[in-house]
Amino acid sequence: MERFEGKVALVTGGGGNVAYATCKRLLEEGANIVLTNYSQDNLETNVQRLAEEGFNKDRIRWITGNVCSLEDCEKVANFSVK
Repeated sequence: MERFEGKVALVTGGGGNVAYATCKRLLEEGANIVLTNYSQDNLETNVQRLAEEGFNKDRIRWITGNVCSLEDCEKVANFSVK
């Protein structure tokens, strides 16, 4: 089932285990994903884990940012729609 085919999902807290599981499910449903988190290391780890599960890295984008910062939120939003 690919009910999110052609859609982009933005996942905040992208470095955590809940975000990893959410991304995995969204990718299974056909979405492209953008992960954001304040820690780059954790983001890279989750992107690698998803790639090891067999998901195409072209469907996974990531950017560091703090959702408590308006400037970072604007940066993440602009990145997500490119």
